[in-house]
Amino acid sequence: MKLFLPIYYIGQWTWGLLQNIVGLWLFLFIKKTEIRRYYGAVQILYSAQSKVISFDSFAVGMFIFMPANTSSKIHDRVLAHEYGHTVQSLIFGPLYFPLIGVPSAVWALKYERSRVKYNSQDIYYGSRYPEKQANKWGQRISGQTGIDW
Repeated sequence: MKLFLPIYYIGQWTWGLLQNIVGLWLFLFIKKTEIRRYYGAVQILYSAQSKVISFDSFAVGMFIFMPANTSSKIHDRVLAHEYGHTVQSLIFGPLYFPLIGVPSAVWALKYERSRVKYNSQDIYYGSRYPEKQANKWGQRISGQTGIDW
């Protein structure tokens, strides 16, 4: 399933305007090594020197930020997952930050601190809201399998 690109862009720059302004601002100021298109989204590969926050990969609106040195073994899965967050931007619009961004950031920080403990309890990063939903949307649209980590 592919999104109709004009609808994707119109939705992102109207309903998802706030997060796209933030994503565009990051895009303008981050040190980029490469820019790519991905199902209408903009993938920005950034250098290690410009790590913005403590997350490696993240999406804000239609902008997907990934370290340039992301392992080729996981690159496509992470990209599809982050694309799922761009779809959440379309779904939740102005509620994206409180309903997706904040819970995602809190869970990412919490999970990273206690990864071993959570994994021993069969709790994986993608098993919780909103990551599980991002995996579902990313897989559904991109066709990328194996992103249910």
